[in-house]
This record gives sequence, C-alpha cells and structure tokens, in this order.
Amino acid sequence: MTAFAGSRGRPSLTRAAAWRGLDWNHPEWWVAPLVGLAWVVVVTAAAAKVIAGASAVGRPVSTLFVCPIVAGATAGGGAAWLTDLVGRTVMAIATMAWLLVPTLHHVGRTGLWARRRRGPALVLAAYVAVWVIVVTGLDLVVGTVASVTGPAIAATLAVGVAATWQAAPRRWRAIGRCARTVPLASRGWRADRDCLRFGVMIGRTCVVSCSGYMLLATAAGHSLLAMVVFAVVPLRERVVRPRRPAIGLLAIRLPKLQHDRGR
Repeated sequence: MTAFAGSRGRPSLTRAAAWRGLDWNHPEWWVAPLVGLAWVVVVTAAAAKVIAGASAVGRPVSTLFVCPIVAGATAGGGAAWLTDLVGRTVMAIATMAWLLVPTLHHVGRTGLWARRRRGPALVLAAYVAVWVIVVTGLDLVVGTVASVTGPAIAATLAVGVAATWQAAPRRWRAIGRCARTVPLASRGWRADRDCLRFGVMIGRTCVVSCSGYMLLATAAGHSLLAMVVFAVVPLRERVVRPRRPAIGLLAIRLPKLQHDRGR
C-alpha cells in the first residue's frame, strides 16, 4: 500500500484518482490555463506600453485604453507581420476561446482516449485561425476607412454597422448554431481532418454571431477595455440570450474612446 499511496497513505492515491477523474470528465480542462496565460500576456504587454508611453509623454497613460500587443505595423516587413500575427492569435485565444469550451468538451468526451487532447486541440487551432484571418481583415478595412475619413467617423460607422448587425435575425440564428455538433471520424488522418473542418465550421458560425463585437473592438484599437468587454458580452449572450442588443451605450462611448486615444 505504501508503494502506491506515498508517505501519508491514502491521500496521494485520492489525489491521483481525483486528477484522473478531472481528466476523464473534463478533457478540455487545459483551455482554462491557456486562456489565463493569454490574458497574462495581454495585460503584461499593456502594462509595458503604459510604462513606455508615460515615459515618452511625461504623464500617466490609462492602461484600459492601450492596445496591448497588436502594433498595426502591417507595412513594416516580415518581422512586423509575424509580431502582429502572434498578437492577434493571443488576443483571439484570450477573448474567444471560452466560447468554444462546450464544443471542446464534446469532442474530447466522444473521441477515443488517445485523442482526448489531440481532437479538441485541432478544433481550437482551426477556430482561432478563422478569427485571426477575420481580425486581420477587419484591421485592414477599419484602418483604410480611418485613413480616409478620420478615426471619429470610422468609429461612428463601425458602431452603426455593428448595431444593425446586432439585431439581424441571421445573427441570432447563428448563436443557436454555435452549439451544434457533427459526426467525427475516430482515428487516423480522417479524424484530424474532421476536427479541423469542425473548428472552421464553428469559427465561421461564431464570426457571424460575434463579428459586430470584433468590429467595435477593432475600431477601438483593440484596447484592453474593449477586449474585456467583448470577451464577456458574447459569453453572456450564450447563457442569458438577451432580447435587446447590448450595444447601445457603445454608440456614445466609442467616439470618445477614439478621441482619448488620439491625444
């Protein structure tokens, strides 16, 4: 018994059983540390920019209105593109990965034991890739519009488009489809293909339901405040399903946010 239980007897065996039970019942448990790590990177990057900005302008800079890790250097060569790609990936994991937890739980529980982590990881990778592509496109579009019309007008247009899309019936139908499942192959390259395809499918559905929020976050310059708000509101929609759009006050606050960032 001591060889299995350790110096204190049963407790170590109980801890091992509890860990195995967690791994058995929640094969997606690793998403929580991953999202937490992503937020640590985001907040740390924002704090570093605050310190650098305060030393440059000689006055305090609000952390909430700082763009943490996307430099927007889309014309700065390969290194800048790689930096932006990593930044958008981290932001997508921090803000959107929580929405996929029920799907990852389903994939892990219904797959073979040997694929309990591989399957959900492939689904999440495809899901995040979809969002990285969408955010990159939104950055280019919003940046182009802002360079032509100015940041305030671009922010106002973004609020109008997002508010219109928020009330669209297609968007609310997409929220319901975010929880759907599909049959997946059990082993081999077909299982990997099905997981990647499933992640893309869920990512596209999530883009339809959450693109308005991401448009507003892009218009706000991916500030830390915008990331926190648009990480919580879509999750609340999937739990509470509010009948009225939760976007009204943003029409007032977003132009002011653009003005504050432009100082």
